[in-house]
Amino acid sequence: MKKVYYILLLVALVIHQSCINSVNDVDSPMTVKNSELTMSHGNTEKLIVENAKGFTTYKSTNEDVATVSPYGIVSAGVKGEANIIVESGAETAVCKVLVTTTINHIIEPCVDFGSDYETVKDKIKNDAEITEENGNMVQTRIIGNTVFRYAYLFKEGKLSSSCLSFPVQSPTAEVIDDFLAERYLPWDVYLYSPDKKVGVFTLNPGDGYFYVFYSTLCPTE
Repeated sequence: MKKVYYILLLVALVIHQSCINSVNDVDSPMTVKNSELTMSHGNTEKLIVENAKGFTTYKSTNEDVATVSPYGIVSAGVKGEANIIVESGAETAVCKVLVTTTINHIIEPCVDFGSDYETVKDKIKNDAEITEENGNMVQTRIIGNTVFRYAYLFKEGKLSSSCLSFPVQSPTAEVIDDFLAERYLPWDVYLYSPDKKVGVFTLNPGDGYFYVFYSTLCPTE
């Protein structure tokens, strides 16, 4: 009799556990364990999806900032924010991605293209002494041990382009490509800002200085 009792008790426990598991399977929503990521350009991280109900798909809301593979591997692009939308069955979960910059000692020139001369002058006046010549402006700033020169060129009184230059033999020259890659997208031999307002290109003419030119991004068909 005792043997039968223990068998019935064991069966009851198994049924009870199965019911619990079934309830958990139904009630547990799909989640992304690493649902908030802070990344830097070029880094990757795999999403950890829990309680998926079937085939899982991934989609980025801003592929300039972050892309995601069919296997949930997120790759960081330029500085900005994006959401990774995860779908499985009828459920959806979101991972928020923030891409930050790691090279921050380089200060870019004013790029408020179309602004008038006095507006630009007022904006940059506290950065360094301004030298004015032929309707244009130049500043020299020392950041760390590097001398940076900023040039602002105007056309009909409106800012048309800016230029940042520094010695080729400087620590800045070694990291400028990475600095730009953290902030701008490639386009042939040029770069452009994610908002498509600023175009950038670099030049090393052999005069001992490296130049970074900024201008309004020309529209293309």
